[in-house]
Amino acid sequence: MTTDHSKRGGTNRPVLYVYRCIACDYRGETHRHDDSHDGDRAVCEHCGAIVVLEWDGGVQLCAETTSTSRKRH
Repeated sequence: MTTDHSKRGGTNRPVLYVYRCIACDYRGETHRHDDSHDGDRAVCEHCGAIVVLEWDGGVQLCAETTSTSRKRH
């Protein structure tokens, strides 16, 4: 039995990675099949230079509803 230690909670959706190209200052994004590619090298889609992928965990959305009540004065 294997344990899923993914940052995404074990879903089969592609994972978003972002990068900023040092050569041309292009900010790009790419998707990979899992969350194990943080720090991997890739190619800038704008100029072809080598870039470093950064896992963009800040874009995860959670479909959770909460109810809040406020006291009115």
